[in-house]
Amino acid sequence: MLRWFVVGCLTVAIDWAIFVNLYPRIGSVALTNLISASLSTAFNYLAHHRWTFKSEQRHVTSGTRYGIALFGMYVLNTFLVKGFILVGTAAGVAKLLAAVVQAPVSYSVLNFLVFRREEKVI
Repeated sequence: MLRWFVVGCLTVAIDWAIFVNLYPRIGSVALTNLISASLSTAFNYLAHHRWTFKSEQRHVTSGTRYGIALFGMYVLNTFLVKGFILVGTAAGVAKLLAAVVQAPVSYSVLNFLVFRREEKVI
């Protein structure tokens, strides 16, 4: 779990830095979030695949699962960020709050669905 936390914090830092720099220029939570999430995703996937979960799955398998999970996480994150902004939270703070709220969901999805270990039949 410590490795997941470290990778998650680095991913949030990358995602947040891109989001807070682009949001004032773009003005759309959905579009800015799409850009920032997309750019931080490659690091997140590779770090989790190799270091956090030490997955032995082929990238075709885990990458497909990750892509599906990523879409769900993007939708959840966008709604959370937009919701926090609508109630008056600054965009940068809203992005961080959304990451905190989303963290347990993200860990569960990655651990139990995306990078789950397949049981070996003897």
